[in-house]
Amino acid sequence: MNYEKKIINSDLYFKIKIIAKEVFLQWLDKARRTYNISPLLYNKIKNDNVESIFLEHLKKAIKSLIEDKSEDKKSISGWSFGFLCGHLQGSIDYAWFHKYVVECSKDYEDLMKIKAIIAFLKWNNESLDKIFTIYKHLLEHRVEPIKSPETIPDNIIPIFNNRDSNLFEENEFKKETIVILSNLLKTKYKKLSNNKKSVCCPSIDKYLKIDDIKNIVGIEHFA
Repeated sequence: MNYEKKIINSDLYFKIKIIAKEVFLQWLDKARRTYNISPLLYNKIKNDNVESIFLEHLKKAIKSLIEDKSEDKKSISGWSFGFLCGHLQGSIDYAWFHKYVVECSKDYEDLMKIKAIIAFLKWNNESLDKIFTIYKHLLEHRVEPIKSPETIPDNIIPIFNNRDSNLFEENEFKKETIVILSNLLKTKYKKLSNNKKSVCCPSIDKYLKIDDIKNIVGIEHFA
């Protein structure tokens, strides 16, 4: 079923732009205090067009109510409207947190540096060959990982390139290096995403009317 089309053809569609903006500004006001959003960033994003995000998550909430929830639950008075509003509140709260808190942070920029390195190494085998050579040198000399100075002899790559190479070992190193960096990226990204402290989005039932939702979803999904 095309839920977006049902929304667009409804009376609610003409109210969504205003509702989305009001909800976003309430979210932003609390998020500014919760996550110490700078005045510069606040002024930059306060006039963002957030209608599309609101519409996308309203569509998902409607889909979940219609397709995933049991008739027993929907037969309880007020449950369907409460579920839809709660689903929408939670999902747009996280979407805005990710876009305006996570993606605007210095930590996110650092994650993109790791991702850029991964992309480069996948694309440039020659660089991975050189890294493998340095890795072998460090391993042979049992270098202390943190305290030892990161100095590499100027002639280290020619020396190792003239040795008999173990192609299997080199290929395994390349695969493992990409996996290690990818896992590091996932771990740091998960940690950054878990910095979410509280729900900043206001209750959606203050902005939506149950009759508007019934006209989209169908009265058969409401008690």
